[in-house]
Amino acid sequence: MEILQRFAEETLSDAFFPGKEIRLKEHWNVSGILKHRSNQEFKFDVRPMFNIANEQVGKTGSTKSKADKVVFETTQEWVIIDTEELYKYLKKQKSNTIQFEDLIKKIDWNIFIKKVRYDTKDPVIKK
Repeated sequence: MEILQRFAEETLSDAFFPGKEIRLKEHWNVSGILKHRSNQEFKFDVRPMFNIANEQVGKTGSTKSKADKVVFETTQEWVIIDTEELYKYLKKQKSNTIQFEDLIKKIDWNIFIKKVRYDTKDPVIKK
């Protein structure tokens, strides 16, 4: 199952998937309400990470994005970061490349949601 469908199924209620024109113009690919976390609807950028230099993985974005939140997938959890806060952090760092571990430690608005195991539908338990 693709990252977008997994994220929507596991974490959102009332998920809405916009058409291609909106996705390309506004840089978000699903909206919905975070289950058991919020009653507010958000637009999410849930594009997958990809291989970049030096055997690392990364993600690109656009400062023109209308996404409220950017979603990162780890093996154990979904990490949801506020888009405005991400842009402020990038500007403060004077760089367009940052380390994920540094980012989640240094910004205030982030949510960690344990992933669901598809063989049991139980949340993955961290050891």
